[in-house]
Amino acid sequence: MSKFIDSLEKSYKIKLTDKQKAIAEHTDGPALVLSCAGSGKTTVNIIKCANLIIEHGINAENILSVTFSKAAAIEMRSRFKKMFSNIIEKSVKFSTIHSLAYTIVRNYSGRHEIKFQFIESEDSTVSKTSLIKELYRKINNRIINDDKLEELISRIGYCKNMLLTSEQFEKYDKDIKNFSAIYSEYESYKRQHDLIDFDDMLTLANDYLKKDKSLLNLYRKHFKYIIVDEAQDTSKVQYEIIEQLAYPNYNITLIGDDDQAIYSFRGACPEYLLDFPKKFSNAEIFYMDENFRSTKNIVKHANNIIKSNLNRYDKNIITNNQEGPAVELVELAEDTQFQYILKEIKQRDNLNDYAVLYRNNISSIAMADLLDRNNVPFYLRDFKSLFFKHWVTQDIIAFLNVVLNPKDVESYSRIYAKTENYIKRDAIRYVEEHCDDIVFDSLDKYYEGNWRMLSQVKKLRAGFERLNNLKPVQAIQHIESSLNYSKYIEKNAEKFGYSIDTLTEILNTLELIAEQTDSLEDFINRLEELQHKMSDSKFNKSKNAVTLSTIHSVKGLEFEQVYLVNLIDDIFPGREAIKSFQEGKFEDMEEERRIYYVAITRAKQKLTLFGIKRKSFKRVVYSRFLYESIKLIKPAEERNVDVKQVENEFRQKQRESVEGMTEGSRIFHRKFGEGTIVELDKESIAIRFNEEHYGVKKFLLKLTVNSGIITPIEE
Repeated sequence: MSKFIDSLEKSYKIKLTDKQKAIAEHTDGPALVLSCAGSGKTTVNIIKCANLIIEHGINAENILSVTFSKAAAIEMRSRFKKMFSNIIEKSVKFSTIHSLAYTIVRNYSGRHEIKFQFIESEDSTVSKTSLIKELYRKINNRIINDDKLEELISRIGYCKNMLLTSEQFEKYDKDIKNFSAIYSEYESYKRQHDLIDFDDMLTLANDYLKKDKSLLNLYRKHFKYIIVDEAQDTSKVQYEIIEQLAYPNYNITLIGDDDQAIYSFRGACPEYLLDFPKKFSNAEIFYMDENFRSTKNIVKHANNIIKSNLNRYDKNIITNNQEGPAVELVELAEDTQFQYILKEIKQRDNLNDYAVLYRNNISSIAMADLLDRNNVPFYLRDFKSLFFKHWVTQDIIAFLNVVLNPKDVESYSRIYAKTENYIKRDAIRYVEEHCDDIVFDSLDKYYEGNWRMLSQVKKLRAGFERLNNLKPVQAIQHIESSLNYSKYIEKNAEKFGYSIDTLTEILNTLELIAEQTDSLEDFINRLEELQHKMSDSKFNKSKNAVTLSTIHSVKGLEFEQVYLVNLIDDIFPGREAIKSFQEGKFEDMEEERRIYYVAITRAKQKLTLFGIKRKSFKRVVYSRFLYESIKLIKPAEERNVDVKQVENEFRQKQRESVEGMTEGSRIFHRKFGEGTIVELDKESIAIRFNEEHYGVKKFLLKLTVNSGIITPIEE
């Protein structure tokens, strides 16, 4: 053992395990460090760098430590300086891969007199977002909404990180219309105007190292030892850059956890971690399998959950921490999980010890609304305003605007085609020309003499006027049912690239907010106020506040107590992962389980899991991951759910049972409750609902079956 490693406990009050010491002492050749959650990998990384310098005489500037985020790089640089600046004069190069790539690109560009400007920089004359928006409009002849734009930008970045060729883009044209053409136009525009974006730094750095051997050799001589932190999050192009620099000695150490690989949507390739021993037959493999963060109960639970994944290293996580409280399961008949959390934490002093975690950002809206109304400070790690800008939210606001101001032609023009009233665009042009009149009066004048359409306008006017006498939550439900907005969503969800569940969840969230308001004006004002409150929560980062976050955004963080909410199939795991699993493709489902594992391992002392049976008065199905947890928490005789039902592809059985139904069959619809099938043919299904105001509604059979919107009621 090196003298430096031996002196750590005495000189720096750092006590390493034998496994950690072995990693810190490793020097030459390829090494793979599999570090479980809470295993102290950052400390080991820093000490490994220091040991290379002190014990082996390696120049600090010849060591490159690459990490995933800027914050992580800054933290390591700071900790290294704080711990060893008194004995090590120069610092190791702690850097993100993008920062390293930028240095390479700038160096090459200087050598070859190439000019470029970042399209994402503040002083850029062109906005990346605006450019892609305009290209989409130009190619598809329609305006892209904000959440679809985010998906498009993310997909472009994914293609770059995966080094995909234009021939491989075809499958993305199904999700984003004319994706290949948009991508091509975007790249062409940048070339013509000497622009590069964030991900271009990676692809260009990779290409430049291949083109300029003298530049490549310069970096190889400079960085003789390379350590890659969070290696499971590294993409194909990032690995290629690292491998080029590490050749031929390959003094490279990958530190990562295949069980925490949750960024495939960004192009992360955990396969490199899994295939490392095949690529480097002389590689040493180390296991950091001791968790210093969580209690025995939490570690045991996480360990058992992740072992259901097959495509992973066989590891057994241990801890010497105390037993701690049992993992808590809270089963609720209705969706009162947020109220439950509020009751628990409202009187607590140390709010920053608590985190509410969820799979998707939309789950934060109702929780933030509840906390704000009860004067409980909160901090949102990753606030995005997409919910408030989403076309469904804006549609509901437009409906209500027309009620509050019947002369609001702009709002009516937005939603006129979404109520199944057969009003044509020519009629709307007439309304726009007579903007000083009440919308429905203008429609009466336009259809004068057309008794069928006048009857439609009368019915429409009555529908809007009725909204005036309803509470906000009732008004939204009336828009969905009586004004046929739900039917519009069902017909167009797939067309616009959305799952029906996503759009329904937005409506459900709007209803939750509306329940706490007394008038339509109050509801509209509350949406605007809540958006500002959530945006301003960033100022609570270092204050005493509850953390609300997606699971992705708390990776690497820890909290005394974690609440895990909305554990519902089709939300967590998502529908696409379930669909892929049913088709025999397991990768997406295994990544969803890894996300669940990451959530569990954020908890230090207590973990609370919520199971709800109804959401917005509709029955929902527990997440299959929650069922896996229930198996660990409850003995078989105490379970009130059939776990095997979930494990044996219950969704497929559900579809088969729906397809086998006939007229007269009793069903349950997620939105409208119980009903009876009164008409069924190859294309459509008509259902008479028990609630009289819903009456008989007709749905597209294919969409209804494939989305699982209805389930049979067993007599």
